[in-house]
Amino acid sequence: MAESLLKRTIDKYKDKSSELAQWLESEPPEGFSMFSVAESLNARRKLRTTNMVEFQNKELKKRTRCIRVFPNRESLLRIASALLIELDETWLAEDKVYIAG
Repeated sequence: MAESLLKRTIDKYKDKSSELAQWLESEPPEGFSMFSVAESLNARRKLRTTNMVEFQNKELKKRTRCIRVFPNRESLLRIASALLIELDETWLAEDKVYIAG
């Protein structure tokens, strides 16, 4: 079932976003890592919310707004990656539990 859904999604985005389709073909384990979470933790239900993603997007927008125009795509990817790594390190350093079992 999951494989057919993945195949349909790849077919859907082949024309619209070829890079997304290529990524879906080459990196499914990384992209669908939430399915490796044990069901007994009841974490999948908590992961489906977008609060953390919305927070990340808000942070990226806040930090990149002052730059306005990036000279090329690589520079945007470098700053976005650095900001997300910094955010991840902050979350790892905190004692707060984001997904409690």
